[in-house]
Amino acid sequence: MLEMPLLSYTSDMTKNDNAPDTLSRALALFSLLLHEHETGDGCAVDRICEHLCAVISERSAPAFDAICLWSYCPFSASIALAKSMPSVWERLTAEVKERLAFAMEMYAYLESFATSDFNAYRTGPGLTGNYGKTWNPNYRLANVPVMVFVTHFFGNGDMKQGAENVN
Repeated sequence: MLEMPLLSYTSDMTKNDNAPDTLSRALALFSLLLHEHETGDGCAVDRICEHLCAVISERSAPAFDAICLWSYCPFSASIALAKSMPSVWERLTAEVKERLAFAMEMYAYLESFATSDFNAYRTGPGLTGNYGKTWNPNYRLANVPVMVFVTHFFGNGDMKQGAENVN
């Protein structure tokens, strides 16, 4: 996992979330965070911080197109987990933390929009819509977990407070 290239997203909106190797890079980041969370040995902290800084830099950030069936889900999980780990979070600059918080704000908005029954089919950002709710269960596959991660992030681990903050 330490050797995996840094997570980055393509500027091509049609392939932003599922470009070749994006999912494996997002999962590598998440795996490194899980390792650090479990062991606390610090061997992955530098690489985790490199991933987080790289992915929110210009021309590498996610497009926030409201369909996160691929890499957006483990990326948002990584942000939430990183914030709960002082060994990682305290190493990030204020600017990086602000950009990661903005990413989570975008996920909160987009995923709540994408899963809301009040929004019409195909009315989502980028006109990609709610993915055929009457026949396609995939819109829940990663959108709902992302909302859980966002709630954890904005509640600082307190899900009730996070839900109130997100609402």
